[in-house]
Amino acid sequence: MSRPYILLFCEGDGNSPDIKIMSQIKDSVASDVDVQIIPTGGKGQIGRFVDGYGRSGLNTHSGHIIFRDRDFDFEIPEKCQLIQTNNSKCFASYRTSVENYLLTPDNVCRFMNLNEIDLKGHKVHDLFIGAAKKIQYYSILRYTLVHHRQMAFSTASLIRDNRDLPKDLGEDSCKDSATKLIESFTSGALDVNLTNFEAYYNKTKERLNEEFFVNQEYMVWFHGKNIETALNIVFKEHGISPLNSAKFYETALQEFNFSIFPDLVELKDKILAFREK
Repeated sequence: MSRPYILLFCEGDGNSPDIKIMSQIKDSVASDVDVQIIPTGGKGQIGRFVDGYGRSGLNTHSGHIIFRDRDFDFEIPEKCQLIQTNNSKCFASYRTSVENYLLTPDNVCRFMNLNEIDLKGHKVHDLFIGAAKKIQYYSILRYTLVHHRQMAFSTASLIRDNRDLPKDLGEDSCKDSATKLIESFTSGALDVNLTNFEAYYNKTKERLNEEFFVNQEYMVWFHGKNIETALNIVFKEHGISPLNSAKFYETALQEFNFSIFPDLVELKDKILAFREK
């Protein structure tokens, strides 16, 4: 009996961490399911890739699965699990981005030691907390704006790239930017309720107590690329050499084990389910 042949669409390009992690999952099911990984670049391109493969006549596969970053597009589940999107074939990661699975204090500490980078007496865990606290209000803002996405405004004027951060990360500056954005979209046809915005912002902010940072919950909540940028800001403040992104992820992937993350194991199980179809 031949193995089912499926397409696995995911963000990234051929050299990105997304593809490397998906390749590890692919290898783990190789004896049961033949998987072809299709890199799509950004998440906005996934639909075009899926449609293109469907129209190309190359639809000899048994089916397909889409895996994408959660980003700030969905509420975070109570437990670590894949998130079902409004597409039955599409699943989002539990953590905000693929980088969140790799950019951890343990991995950074290992990388610094391997490359003999002087931490100037600082503990990596404390440096991470410092970085996370720098972006806490910006991250709350991102969740709050996306929560109001049904009101049809875009955050593009605030967020150009996940590795870019505003110059001023203070709470007043972040909220002021969001308020101006919301007010610019307020009209007779589109009434954006600032009171609701404030209520959701405060509800999210309450979660970010000291325990949130000590227990590294920010590794699930905040975007990995934002954390990386903030971490390099903290490094600079302490006279520590910045993290070489490409080299770091290459090193972290060498030690990566997807099976310790329940949502990635769940993705593997969904691939294996094609044996029964």
